[in-house]
Amino acid sequence: MTGGRRMGGLMADAARLGPGYSTRFRQWDGLIRRPVSSACRIDMISTSGGSGCSHVAARLGVLLANRRQSRILGVDAGTAAAFTRLVGAVPTDHAEQDDKESVGTARQLHAPVSVNLADEVTAAMLTGEAGLRVARPVTVIANVVRPTDWAHVIGPVSRFFDVVVTDWGHRLPGVDFEAALRGCGAVALVCRADRASVEQAMSVARVVNTRAGCVVCVSDVDAAGPRAARTAASWGLVPVEYIPFMGDPGASFVPFRVRETMIRLAATLMGFATDETRHSVAVGGLM
Repeated sequence: MTGGRRMGGLMADAARLGPGYSTRFRQWDGLIRRPVSSACRIDMISTSGGSGCSHVAARLGVLLANRRQSRILGVDAGTAAAFTRLVGAVPTDHAEQDDKESVGTARQLHAPVSVNLADEVTAAMLTGEAGLRVARPVTVIANVVRPTDWAHVIGPVSRFFDVVVTDWGHRLPGVDFEAALRGCGAVALVCRADRASVEQAMSVARVVNTRAGCVVCVSDVDAAGPRAARTAASWGLVPVEYIPFMGDPGASFVPFRVRETMIRLAATLMGFATDETRHSVAVGGLM
């Protein structure tokens, strides 16, 4: 996953690309590290199956945990606990032991009756890379986390975190899509890179963007190339980020282009979530 040495190094990246990029990277870093007065909510949701939504959400969650040096909560609301596995989350009391057998076990988090200390909250959670805390609401029907399940578990504890990143996985408009995103400050719509998928995501973004800051993340899991994403970006509706195929999130080497894109994406979403530069923080995209 994208640890500080892998995903990080704004200074090294800026030095590599010259003075112009140095200023841009500092601006992005400032947005990522911006102080907040209450928990900022960022939701990742897929408009097409198999788009790599959990991969993108996992990288984003760990990047924020590395950069902000504060409490970041990742919520695994997708299927098959993919987010939990990708961030290497284990029970908090065993996190430092690197217990590999526990990685695939998604401990269920139940809302406490009374919570007074942040430590009491985090002790009941899983811990992933960079200290990212992970919660997975209890699922009852068909292994699907319902928006009501999310609210029941996360509502009482969100005040103990600076940022809450939720991986919703693939959701269907007209079913639970709208309910899942209700109340969030920033949304990343993750789609495949083919033209039909990108156009579908852009049509959804047109509606979502009226309620929350929205970014379309074109995840190229099929190696289709950036053509459709570039065309969508030219429409100027919402920021569009083309993310090359990322491979194994646990790989030690992360291509610079992926690292750059994820940093820019994190800055854009944090700008939207803090509700200050709703339309002016479209910091590039598809550069």
